[in-house]
Amino acid sequence: LVHSTTCLGYRFQEAERPGKFDLERAVALGIPRGPLFGLLQSGETVALPDGRVIQPGDVLGPGRRGRSVVFATDTMPCHGMERLCANADIAFLEGMFTLNHADEAKKKKHSTAASSAEIAARAGVKQLVLVHISPRYTFEDEKILASEAAVHFPTVRIGRGLDTWDVPLPD
Repeated sequence: LVHSTTCLGYRFQEAERPGKFDLERAVALGIPRGPLFGLLQSGETVALPDGRVIQPGDVLGPGRRGRSVVFATDTMPCHGMERLCANADIAFLEGMFTLNHADEAKKKKHSTAASSAEIAARAGVKQLVLVHISPRYTFEDEKILASEAAVHFPTVRIGRGLDTWDVPLPD
């Protein structure tokens, strides 16, 4: 990221999940219902009582991506921030300044709420939560931050301490 000192952003990416289990295919292959289904779903090869060997790929669909969460603050808008956010399920990005303070944001190497929302939209973020907001702003001012960001990312939300956020599985 780009700030007046070294600053890192973080992306937490779940591992790929197994594909969906095809029950009809498993039954058609003569796999008995029970523990063998679970073994196949967890990626193990199984041997049937008649000696046939069944691979997980015989009954599982294509792998499914895991969820991704991004946290990036103390940065001005930059390519690294956008790369970090690529197709993230949820991104917690800096909403430090309103557009009225855009010059100050640039000088201090911070982002406006609008610039973070613009990056999130370009990067294909699914949910955007603005955090790291300047203490100069009141709760009423947060409406301004949210409305400026909403021009680029209509479903933007403002994050506060102890908030919780659902991140549904992508499929």
